[in-house]
Amino acid sequence: MEYMDPGRQVDPVDHLARGDVKAAARIQAEELQWVKSFLGIFSRLLIFPIWLAVVLWLKQRRKRKMVEFTRAVTVKGITGPRAIALEWIAAHPDQYPWGEYDPTLPKLQETFRKILARSNPLFS
Repeated sequence: MEYMDPGRQVDPVDHLARGDVKAAARIQAEELQWVKSFLGIFSRLLIFPIWLAVVLWLKQRRKRKMVEFTRAVTVKGITGPRAIALEWIAAHPDQYPWGEYDPTLPKLQETFRKILARSNPLFS
């Protein structure tokens, strides 16, 4: 096997003309790998900001709905974060299939506690 300078461009057709099919396939695979990695990096740089914007928008929309829900429920007289969290779970059964036994209840309760603390400083 001959020594190949890594900076030198090698045409796979030269190897095919000599009958070295494995070398030609290796060269084509290396070129394809470079193109694949370049396209991967380019697509990540292109898609990541769009994905991030969508995720942040969805989180903000959910928080806004939670604040509106908290305002609507506190008008009814329910003021505790656990009670509000249980009302939220009852209003969204598709997201919380285990109801009041759902493992995300403490985090949800903490979220509603923070919402109540922001809207009413005397609550916290």
